Amino acid sequence: TGPGAALEEDIEDVMSRFQDFQKSVAAQRELLKLVTEQADHLVGAGHARASDIASLRDGLVQRRAVLEDKVVRRQAQLERRLQLNHLLRDAAELQGWMTLAQQVARDPSFRDLTNIKGKITKHQAFEAELVARQSQLDAIKGRADAMVADRHPASMEIQQRMRSLLSQWSALRLEADDKGKKLAEAARFVAFTRSFEEAQAWMAERLATVQATEPGPALEQTVLVQKRFEVFCIDLAAEEARIAALNSHANRLVEDNHFERATIKTQQREINMKWAELQQAMERRKKRLAEVHEQQRFVLELRELTERIQEKQAAVASEDLGHDLRSVEALQRRHEALVRDFPGLEESVATVTKEARRLLRAQRGSLDDLGLGGSMSGGSFGR
Repeated sequence: TGPGAALEEDIEDVMSRFQDFQKSVAAQRELLKLVTEQADHLVGAGHARASDIASLRDGLVQRRAVLEDKVVRRQAQLERRLQLNHLLRDAAELQGWMTLAQQVARDPSFRDLTNIKGKITKHQAFEAELVARQSQLDAIKGRADAMVADRHPASMEIQQRMRSLLSQWSALRLEADDKGKKLAEAARFVAFTRSFEEAQAWMAERLATVQATEPGPALEQTVLVQKRFEVFCIDLAAEEARIAALNSHANRLVEDNHFERATIKTQQREINMKWAELQQAMERRKKRLAEVHEQQRFVLELRELTERIQEKQAAVASEDLGHDLRSVEALQRRHEALVRDFPGLEESVATVTKEARRLLRAQRGSLDDLGLGGSMSGGSFGR
């Protein structure tokens, strides 16, 4: 209990004693009535001291009227005082609650992101209590306005107290609203951080896939690897919308002046760098697969052409000249066919030689890895 409660107890004690006094005054009414009737009788009977009796009677009645008036006014004063005390008591109780509530509203627990959903639920309960307390405030204000309108003697004190009460309530509402916004921001940050961590995880997984993708030992296997990698690249391109959504989320938080905006900017830069790194690694791997594909295709064509030349060389080097006319004619026909193939073969040699030089310029290191750079640069194949 505070001073308001003590004052209330004091005025209630005074009221109790005054009620006892009122009872004693009421009990004297019959006595006054009896005395007045006796005085009227004596004056009416022409008593020798009728004038004195009348004077005493009138004085007694007048004093009784004054007493009755004072009793009424005193009762009104006490009732107004009791009314004021009740108002001040209720206002003090509400202000005490608001002081504690402001401590809750100012609690910076929203910065601790653990169990943020539980904190939001707790704040919602706090908001519900504020709504309930609003009706209590409205009732107190209604009583105060009525007392001021009725010209209560303590109207100035009542108005000052209500200004203080309403000012504290407005401050509490602002602080509660601000905490609600901060908790909502914290929840948004938790959601962003979760998306950020998920994006980091799947990008690390896909980067590992890119780095582990190697061409096959032969063209056929490399083609299969390229097809699978093309599907992977298409799937990865679809993830760009995910990165765009994450950036959009981060930008909104920063634009809203989120209390963790510095961390959000750092995470946004990090995720964009990871995405760029993944894109670059994918392009390098795609280029590497294409280079190996070219090399292996060239090697295959080179081997096929070499086999054709070796076949022609074997035919030319043959010492079989036939043993009769028929066999000589047959050998002659094969030789003529061989000669007819030379222009086409020469064209194929020129094409392969040109391709070899192009590959040497573009992929010298890769051809050396395959053991082809030195022999081809020497021009032995061209000869």
